[in-house]
Amino acid sequence: MNRIAILSNAGSGRNRRRSELLRRLDAASDVDHVVTDSAEAVPEALATLLGREPSVLAVNGGDGTLQAVLTVLADLVDAGAVPATPVPIAVLPAGSTNMSAHDLGCGGRLQRRLGDLLALRDRDREAWRVTFRRPLQIHDAADRRRIGFFFGMGTIVRGIEYWHERLRHGGGAGEWSAGAALARAAWGVVRRQPPFDAPSRLRLQARGSSSAMA
Repeated sequence: MNRIAILSNAGSGRNRRRSELLRRLDAASDVDHVVTDSAEAVPEALATLLGREPSVLAVNGGDGTLQAVLTVLADLVDAGAVPATPVPIAVLPAGSTNMSAHDLGCGGRLQRRLGDLLALRDRDREAWRVTFRRPLQIHDAADRRRIGFFFGMGTIVRGIEYWHERLRHGGGAGEWSAGAALARAAWGVVRRQPPFDAPSRLRLQARGSSSAMA
């Protein structure tokens, strides 16, 4: 029997509307489930789950949750708190945006993917379908690093800001709203409407040299 560890983000788009799913995970056998309600809670939750030596770590959330977990995991590895070779990571598409899950072949219906995950408890590990991906690492203006599979700039950043301000709460928490926010930001860029026309500054670095651009 393989033991599964699941870190759930209670604030992810689909999880906010599916409290019964979180209760189901709490009651599942051979599953260690920890629910977080903020990014600050991720390090302790992740250390707790990995300390139980699971066969797989599942991230129940969206792209932002996966990014937070990957970043904290790298910090724990650097600190020597967890092994440098972590357990396989599974992704449940429970966020408002699930680009990483779709890219990794884990997108679609959340209940179906949950069933696939729980089936791993009785499946020989050699039969698991594992995809190897190297994540991206970026540093912000305060030199804080973030690790993930998708990052955006320009129109995407403005669209995310618009989503958080106007569409995040209530019925606008689904994946459709992320597309609507991006379309609104693109329209604002074309029409040169603030704040969508504000530039995003970034610094590119390759082989020891760097350049700034807006």
